[in-house]
Amino acid sequence: MVRYIARQVAERGSEKALVDEQGSTTWQVLDQRVNQLIAAMRNAGLQAGDVIAVFAGNCREYFEIMTAAGHCGIYYVPVNWHFTTEELQYVVDDADCKMLFVEGQFEQTTSSVISHNNKPLLRIGVRCNSSDFTGYESFIAQGSIDEPEQQTLGGPMFYTSGTTGRPKGVRSSTFGESVPLEVMDLMVAGLTGMLSIPDHGCTLVCGPVYHSAQWAFSFIPLMNGSQIVMRHKFDAAETLNIIDDHKITNVHLVPTQFRRLLRLDDATKGAFSGDSLEVVW
Repeated sequence: MVRYIARQVAERGSEKALVDEQGSTTWQVLDQRVNQLIAAMRNAGLQAGDVIAVFAGNCREYFEIMTAAGHCGIYYVPVNWHFTTEELQYVVDDADCKMLFVEGQFEQTTSSVISHNNKPLLRIGVRCNSSDFTGYESFIAQGSIDEPEQQTLGGPMFYTSGTTGRPKGVRSSTFGESVPLEVMDLMVAGLTGMLSIPDHGCTLVCGPVYHSAQWAFSFIPLMNGSQIVMRHKFDAAETLNIIDDHKITNVHLVPTQFRRLLRLDDATKGAFSGDSLEVVW
């Protein structure tokens, strides 16, 4: 079992860990799939310190990929899904990515992204039927469900917005092949206290997880045992329904989203309870 998911499996393995528009994943199944993904990436030649990229919307597989990378010392680049093919190619080249995970809705943008300087680029299609990609499910099926050895801390490599030129990758020395997982314990404990993250809560993600804020306000709660409920796009009325239906305890929103919530009709706002909410960032 990978360290942080194992803690939840032992206590509530049959409960839901991840929920999106297409279904849900329990803690036990998440643990097995993450183990398989780590083994599959290692079988494909990836090592601690290597870089992968994720070009996908908010989906359960995104969190599987981040969790797997975070337990085997791999850097992952969450790519802005609004990027053009040329912008994505730049990031893949600049970060020296060894593997690219692509969600099906973006396959057209990524179909012509190629390897750099004759280096192999493994392209894995998430919920994608294109023959241009190796299927995600078939890829992880190659890996063992056994507990991975040599678990070291991996993490995100975010790219700047590029307001003064090309975006620049920011690689933190907090992660890497020589960093033990105990460092994550310190990060989770510190941010949990600072952000008042509820224990065993339920987090709503309704902004793009490729953004550093959405990452921090979702991945850290997941490592603290929070269920993650996500939507690819924000809908104000649906957000209120999700909060009540899933008993959401914490959510991160930006000013534009608050404005859209305030503009809802009185009947929709009046039907909202919000009793489960403990903290809104």
